[in-house]
Amino acid sequence: MNNNDDYQFLNYNLNKLINNVSTLSNLHKQLIVSNEIVVNFVNQNQNQNNNNSSNNNSGANNTNNSNNTIDIEKK
Repeated sequence: MNNNDDYQFLNYNLNKLINNVSTLSNLHKQLIVSNEIVVNFVNQNQNQNNNNSSNNNSGANNTNNSNNTIDIEKK
């Protein structure tokens, strides 16, 4: 290999590396967005579950809620 071949080989590999880094960066951005979507979805479902639970437990089951505290003895 002469110097020109070495240069072309290194340049080719450098360009491949740059493309790979760019691809990884784009995938990382997509992963962040996907993660936010999943977190929002889970939070919405949890909020809906909490609302459903609250609605199901309303009425007679919620009497005397102020007495549902736990006293912790100090030792």
